[in-house]
Formats: sequence, structure tokens, C-alpha cells
Amino acid sequence: MRVTTVDPPGAQPGDEVVLSGSGFAEGLSVTVGGQAASVVKTEPEAVRFQMPQLAGAPGSVHPVLVASAGGRGAPPVQLYLGRLPLVSAVEPARGVAGDLVRVRGAGFTAETTVVTFDGQPALVAAAGASELLVVVPPSSRSQAETLVPVVVHARGRASSESGFTLQRLVEGTWVPRFIAGAVGEGGTAGQATVGTELAPVLLLSSKDESRSTGERALSVAKALDAAVDRARVGQAVAFEAREEPEVCVALVGAPDRLLKVLPQDAAAYETPPGQPGRGAPPTSMALARHWAALLTDTVAIGTSGAKPSATADLGSPWSHAFAQLRAALPWQYGSGVASARVLAVSPELKRKLREAALRVP
Repeated sequence: MRVTTVDPPGAQPGDEVVLSGSGFAEGLSVTVGGQAASVVKTEPEAVRFQMPQLAGAPGSVHPVLVASAGGRGAPPVQLYLGRLPLVSAVEPARGVAGDLVRVRGAGFTAETTVVTFDGQPALVAAAGASELLVVVPPSSRSQAETLVPVVVHARGRASSESGFTLQRLVEGTWVPRFIAGAVGEGGTAGQATVGTELAPVLLLSSKDESRSTGERALSVAKALDAAVDRARVGQAVAFEAREEPEVCVALVGAPDRLLKVLPQDAAAYETPPGQPGRGAPPTSMALARHWAALLTDTVAIGTSGAKPSATADLGSPWSHAFAQLRAALPWQYGSGVASARVLAVSPELKRKLREAALRVP
């Protein structure tokens, strides 16, 4: 007697579960986690039973034992308590936007899994059947700490909620940290954004040399944060587009490129998520110039309060959005931009910044 599959691999008490295999016969018994289950139907290659009441938290794993009337048993298989997908743990259990967390559980799929924190889609940087590596998305909450629900959507179902304590700076100086994020509505598989908590700045549509686009976004965000740290200690930081040896964005005066601009990235801007199409994709060099202008003014406004000169050359709506951003985030010598001003940025301005980022002149 042998069990080859368990369908579904997770169930609530009272749900029906089917064991497929061989050598089954009338009179056999099924136990789950040591509790006797009610056998509904037995066939030579399948056994259907009802999940019994079990002690344990959702996501706990329990052995399923099948034994014949004569006492001979099949090797045990595992069954989760709870309907899939399910979340058993979020580790660490607290953090800020941009942090990497591991969501553990069962029933995840690499292709279709969506994770939300407080209803906001999070970037899934890596996915397996029982573990997801996820980037915490920005929060619209104004509290220093908020317990928010984490939900995994997969296989056409949503998991039960698991809690995560989302933290944010509500006093002191704001630092424009870059966050790898999910595209959200209108995006397609294999895309990711890099931006601040206010709005995306870059839309990436290729994994380049990374294992996934999400992993590439994390690497780009880390490089941009290093540039922000240089600006915060008084070093001049500006970004430029370069054509040789390949189209890329780099720091002015520094030899190393920050990120390549690939044809797949440019192609996505022909019809950017949530925006009208432009008729044809921009060239890679045009996109590199666009990215360089957005990054230059984003860092300048957040670290020195400088006028947004790079986006001014792009015309409206780009110049208008960044001029409004500078007005909304007044910078003061010695204290920078107050975190309270960031919390007060209007949804309308955030919309304009997103539009400016996703539309290439």
C-alpha cells in the first residue's frame, strides 16, 4: 500500500481530502495527527476521508497514516491544518518599508502568488512552494507602529490574515530611501519598481544578470541608497545617461554605472501601467536620460532642498510635479526635511509623481 499525493495538501476540520496511490482496500483506517478520520469512500487507487478536529495552529503539519484491516500501513504523508494558501509565520514580525521579510507557509506558487501588507501589494523577490522573500511596501498609516494584515493570494484563493508590525519614522528628518516595489494594478509579470515611499521612480522589466527582476530592483535600490548617503554628507550627487560601453545611468564624475537600461525596460514604457500608451517605446537612451533626471531631482530635493533643475528640462508634467514636491517638502539647513511633511503629502501629488515617472517624454 502506498500514498503518492494528498489533495488538497491543506484542509480544515470537516473538509474532504483525497489520498491517491495504490493497494487500498475496504476496511482500512485513516488517522491525521493521531486523530481518527472518517473514511468516506475507498477505491483501489484512492481514499476519500474527512479531516478530523486537530489541535494546532493554522499552518501546522500533521502526519497522515493509512492502515489496512490487518494492521499493515503505508508510509506516512504530511497534511497542513488550514486551507491553502496559508501563512504560518512572517519573519521578522516587525519592520519598515523596504525591509526584506520571509513569509512561510504552504500552497504558494512562483508564478501567481501576490502578497499584500495592509492591502498594498508587496514585491515578491523570490518564491517557493512554502516560502516567499518579500519587500515590505510603503504604508499610508501615520502612526509610528501599526499592526497590519499580511495576506497571500495564490491558486485563486486568499490566505487568512497574519499580523506584521509596520513601523515608520514620524518625527525627525526624512531620508529619501529607495524601495524595491511591486508594480500593482496594470503591471505584468516580471516587472518591479524602484522609488521612494512617495512614488515609483524606475520601472524595471528585465532581470538583467540577476535571478529575477525583483532581485535586480533590490540591487538597484541598494546602489541608489549609497548615493543618497553621499549626498547627505555634503558630496555632490547627480545622475547622467551614458551610451558607452552600454546604455546606462551613472553618477556624474564616477566611473561605475548604477544600472543598465535594457531594451525590455524601454519597451514597457510604450504602454506603462495605468497610463495611456505613447504609440511607440522610447529609445533606451531616452529612457536613461529620463531616469537620470528623475533620480537627480529626487535626491536633491530630499537631501539639500535644491530646485528640481533636471526635470525642469523635461517640461510639464514632469517639471510641475517636482516643483510641487519641493514646495511640499521644504528643506532647512541643519534639520533637512521633516518627516511630518512627508506624511502630509497629498494623494494627488503622489499621483502626479507616479505619472511623471511612468511617462517618458
